[in-house]
Amino acid sequence: MLRGAILYDHQGLTRTLSIGDGSLSTTAIKWRDMTSISVFKRDLFSYDLICMVIRTGTVELEFDEEMDGWESAIEALPKYLPGASSPAEWWDKVVHPAFALSETLLFEAG
Repeated sequence: MLRGAILYDHQGLTRTLSIGDGSLSTTAIKWRDMTSISVFKRDLFSYDLICMVIRTGTVELEFDEEMDGWESAIEALPKYLPGASSPAEWWDKVVHPAFALSETLLFEAG
């Protein structure tokens, strides 16, 4: 089972995954390198999982709402990425209807 965490600061976001064997995988993306961010819902049969994908020119990282730091990270996006949608603007569009993909673009570099 993977357990994850999202950290952010003035430079960017970092995703850390704790893998079942005890090892860690850490990947960082700088705010200035982000080309797009989208959110969507993954149907896990009995419940939905809200996920976010951040893309750069070379990397695509996925985060989800079960990761530590999710709420503060999604709230921080508009602060560090001018033009990025806040959760108040996209949450209901992604959550409803249940079990639908509902992919929504939050940010796209100009």
